[in-house]
Formats: sequence, C-alpha cells, structure tokens
Amino acid sequence: MSEDTVEFVRQLTKFSPSLTASLDEHIEDNFGDILPYIFLYDVVVHVIGLVLEKTAENVTSARSELNSILGIIELYFEAENPEIEDLIHVSFLENLPMSHGCSTLGARSK
Repeated sequence: MSEDTVEFVRQLTKFSPSLTASLDEHIEDNFGDILPYIFLYDVVVHVIGLVLEKTAENVTSARSELNSILGIIELYFEAENPEIEDLIHVSFLENLPMSHGCSTLGARSK
C-alpha cells in the first residue's frame, strides 16, 4: 500500500468524527495497519447513512459531510493514480447499492 493510498484514507476521515473513530478502531483491530479495501466498506456504510438521514436537524450537516467525503473521493479519483482508482472502484463504487445512479460523483467515476 502506497503512502498516497494511506493519505487518501486519512483524508476521508477529515470531515467526519464518526469515520475518524472507525479508522482508529480499524487500525487497532489490524495491529496498527490500515487495510484500505476493508476500511472503504465502512465508508460506504457511513455514506449510505448520510444519504438516508431524514431527521430535520441533521439533514444539513449530513449533506455537508456527504459532499465533503464525495468531494475527496472525486479529487483523488481525478488524480489518476491507478492504485487509488482501483480502490475506489472495487471497495467504494461496487459496494454502493445503486452506484450507477449516484449523480453526486463526477463523470469519470461512473
């Protein structure tokens, strides 16, 4: 795993205390290592939760966090790093319930 991939995973947690806690637990459970293909499933679950958030007082913050996470994914995808592109395809897009219908992501990631 490259330093770029580790940085990508860390950037995903930057705007989400919940993902930060998940990453800390992930690292502890994996003897200090980040396993990006596994951790991105936690990101998918979190993103789905943000999309499904319906509580009026939480919708705005959920949408803001969702846009931040998807923005980071798109930024790294557009950097055209094959290792990160593969990670995004295999562990994020392929795990979305309807990845072909996610209009929030850029054209290259569809």
